[in-house]
Amino acid sequence: MRNRTETTKTALLAFLEKLDSFLDTPIILIALGGTALTLLDIKLSTRDIDLIISSKDAKILLEIFGTLGFKEIADRRWLTHDGLIIDLYFDDYIINVKLLDPAVEKSTLLRTFSHITLRILNLYDICITKIDRGDARDFADIQQILKKIDIKIPILIRKYILTMDHSDSEHPKYKLQEFVRFAKEQGHIVSKEEEEKIRQWQRR
Repeated sequence: MRNRTETTKTALLAFLEKLDSFLDTPIILIALGGTALTLLDIKLSTRDIDLIISSKDAKILLEIFGTLGFKEIADRRWLTHDGLIIDLYFDDYIINVKLLDPAVEKSTLLRTFSHITLRILNLYDICITKIDRGDARDFADIQQILKKIDIKIPILIRKYILTMDHSDSEHPKYKLQEFVRFAKEQGHIVSKEEEEKIRQWQRR
C-alpha cells in the first residue's frame, strides 16, 4: 500500500476553498478526527480529510466530487487527483458510533467561506471516536488533545459509556479498558470511583 499524502492546515483550507468555489448553495461541514486536530493546531498534519455532513448537504457535495473527477475508492471514501483521501460521515454517525447529541449543536464554528460553513466536532466526541477505533495513533492523538485542551477524564469516561450504550461498536468495553490503561501510563489520574463505574458497566 502506497503512503498516504499528509495534509497540513494550509492545504486543508486551500482544499475547502477550492470546493467552495464550485458551490452555489450553502452547506455545513464538521471536521473531526485528525482533520479537526490539524485545523486546531493540535497536530501538524492529517492523513485523511474527515468530515461530517448532513444527508441533504451530501447530495450537493457529491455532485461536486463528480464534477471534479474524484474517485470513490470505498464506501463514503474518495480519492482526489492530488492523492488526498476524503472520508464522509453522514448526520450523527461516525462508522458504528452514534453521537449522543446532534453534531452541529455541539460543534464550534471555525471559519465561513462563501458557501461552506466549517465547524469542529466537540472534542469529547472526537476523543470518544478515537477510543472506539483504539489504535496507537488514535491514543497518541488523544494524548495531544489532553496536553492542550482541558478535557476532564471522568466526563470523557461517562460520555463514552453513554455513547456506546446507543452505538453498534465492537468491543467497546475492552477499548475503554485499554484507554484507561494508556491514560494512567501517561500520568493521568483515573479515580477509584471511575474505575468502579467502568467495572459495573463491564458486568452488564
